Amino acid sequence: MNNQTKLLLQKLQQTIDQLENSIEPYQQLILNSPCFDISLFKRAPAKAGYNFYFLEIKHNYQKLEELVEKNNHGQYFAAIEYLTEHLCYQIEALNRELANIQPEDRTNSQLPTQSLYDKYNIHLDYLRRLQAMKYELQQFDKSNPTLIQKMTVLDQRIARCQYALMKLEEQIDSL
Repeated sequence: MNNQTKLLLQKLQQTIDQLENSIEPYQQLILNSPCFDISLFKRAPAKAGYNFYFLEIKHNYQKLEELVEKNNHGQYFAAIEYLTEHLCYQIEALNRELANIQPEDRTNSQLPTQSLYDKYNIHLDYLRRLQAMKYELQQFDKSNPTLIQKMTVLDQRIARCQYALMKLEEQIDSL
């Protein structure tokens, strides 16, 4: 392993350590539904916490280190390249999700009663995140069938979210 590769792995490890520090206050937080697409985090159960996603990132980093160590003649280059890119996407997604935690989420895993306004704001934030993910995907090659499928799924989620927002608006207006 050359010095440049070691340096890149060290920087990636530092990023993961920073993520671990960021996730520490939320380790006990249980999410009622998966936060990420199945292609990003494959083994997420229906109710997982942020710690579950972080552990998958750590596991993938360990696999990356093992592949780099085995890569004597470049035979694992494609796998290393894929895993590195996938790991970066996972870290970015988890960081983005942590940045969107609402202040009330920091103390309670689930609010017992939510006003319509709270639900509306949560749905609005979810819609914003979906639109941001769609925008990121639009930056890539649009002829890729996997990308087209992901865009279709995102469009469906955006439509459902907009419908839920419309229903909440109707309920709020009727008050």
